[in-house]
Amino acid sequence: MNGTMLQGFSWCLPPDGDHWNRLAASAQRFSAEGITSVWLPPAYKGQAGANDVGYGVYDLYDLGEFDQKGTVATKYGTKDEYVRAVRALRDAGVQALGDIGSTIRMVPDGSESVLATECDPANLSELVSEPHLITAWSALHLSGAQGAAIRTSGGTGVASMVPTGTRGRGARPCSSSTASTGTRTWTTPITATYDYLMGADVDLTDPRSTRSFSVGAAGISPRPA
Repeated sequence: MNGTMLQGFSWCLPPDGDHWNRLAASAQRFSAEGITSVWLPPAYKGQAGANDVGYGVYDLYDLGEFDQKGTVATKYGTKDEYVRAVRALRDAGVQALGDIGSTIRMVPDGSESVLATECDPANLSELVSEPHLITAWSALHLSGAQGAAIRTSGGTGVASMVPTGTRGRGARPCSSSTASTGTRTWTTPITATYDYLMGADVDLTDPRSTRSFSVGAAGISPRPA
């Protein structure tokens, strides 16, 4: 029999920090109505703090536990409330599906000098400079659990793409961090070469990236009581 998944959030939810509690209170009703799984919003701290939907990735391992970006709770609540919501869904026989943006970081804590090779903004596969130092907004100073994971793993890994005055393709090693910032007004049609739009793409081929994920990954998946 096919299951039925409910999208358990929307972009326009109020930033009242009470959504995990609402989901927990609704778990039995979801089950009674035939819902077999619930798609949960990203549970970690985003760039906009208590107002972030979860896709402005800042600290993957701060699930509403640390005072970062002006708040302890995320838009949806605290870590303890998140864990209770997941357990309530599981107890009701409903699968909890967590969302995560693992390959991008937004809005860092500062800039740093990194080695990069610039690309043609209209064709990101075409390199237009020799490797040279640039100032990239890619430095993170995380105080939460991901900060501990980064320190334990020896760094966050390099960013494979960061914004500069033009687009910047990192020549390894490009950066020892995984976040950046910057905006761009697109004045030409986006083509198939635009596999990068904003923030900093995390280079998952760098061992430091994978180690920083594995060191702190336990916090992303709450265990049953």
